[in-house]
Amino acid sequence: MWYPGQYSRRAGISALLGLSVVVAAGLAASTARASARPVSRGSSQAKLLGGPLRLLSGALLGLGNTTVLGRDGNSNRPHDLVAHAYQFRPGAPGSFIRVMWDRPKSIRSSTVMGYVIWRGDPQTPLQVVGGFDGDSTRSFIDNEAGRTVNAYNGVPSSDSAGARAQFVGVPSIVAGDHYVYQVATAYEAVLEDRNQDGQFDTGAAFMSPLSMTTRYVTALAPPSITAVNGASAGGTPQVDLRHLTVEWQQTPGADTYVVVASSGPQFRSRSTLATVRTVPLEAGGPATVSTTVNANRRARGGHVFIAVGARHRGDPKPQPFGAIFGTPVEVLGEASPPPPPGGSSGPPAPPSTRAAGGRHRHRR
Repeated sequence: MWYPGQYSRRAGISALLGLSVVVAAGLAASTARASARPVSRGSSQAKLLGGPLRLLSGALLGLGNTTVLGRDGNSNRPHDLVAHAYQFRPGAPGSFIRVMWDRPKSIRSSTVMGYVIWRGDPQTPLQVVGGFDGDSTRSFIDNEAGRTVNAYNGVPSSDSAGARAQFVGVPSIVAGDHYVYQVATAYEAVLEDRNQDGQFDTGAAFMSPLSMTTRYVTALAPPSITAVNGASAGGTPQVDLRHLTVEWQQTPGADTYVVVASSGPQFRSRSTLATVRTVPLEAGGPATVSTTVNANRRARGGHVFIAVGARHRGDPKPQPFGAIFGTPVEVLGEASPPPPPGGSSGPPAPPSTRAAGGRHRHRR
């Protein structure tokens, strides 16, 4: 089987033989020049041979979409593919997974016709869930909305990129489920000979092999804080910030939670107060979980914002916040008790004997 980025052995050998003849001629000429004149101090034979060698390397680099060694197609498939749970901002609702990749190493940006994103799960084979034209976009955000996708319909690793087609009824992701992703590239060939006729198939539209598979990623919805020190989180509870008990609802697919505190609702800077591992809902775990933390160090002006984020152990860490966070809850610290009657200075002091000037006056 011939993969994208490869050319036929016959064409490849012919090209390399031609280059060898050119390089051999260059080496002979360089040697003749070297023997015809004395070699000055500081020069070397390598300098004389540098021109032909650069000619060979430049010619090989100029082969464009061609891989001389190897026939596994790795150079023509998208690489460095990663996927992780994603959130636009702390507290944003919904489940999202972001997929990112790099252009195939042996395909020029100008010859990329488009990318096709495939998704699979333990119960469903791979299917097309996204597509982009050109090489300007190399990331894809999957979500909980069903959709219609426009993408090239060629079979991966085939001799045809196919045509731009509509994929109707593409299913959404579901919170708590686990997914893998792969990406293929539709592109115009430059120096490939798929039919092995000794001629490069320049301008033909091919579909690359699928990229390597990502790790499984869990679609996570943000958890919700239900109570703070036993009081409903719907208002602004006033509690002892040094002994703050936070209770939240577990979210499908999560088995690790982080409790964080910040002085502002945007959570531009935050402190992790606790990391809690739980039995997930799917394994019969409890609907709600709680832990007690000290949030006093993050309080500013007597109040602090608390949020709980969800993760799944074994998944890549969610981006960009390290967890999928629920809506932050503002908590007020308890007001200091009033001083006892009369203040804390004890019984009233006797009248001062000092005069207005501050000096004692004595009568003689």
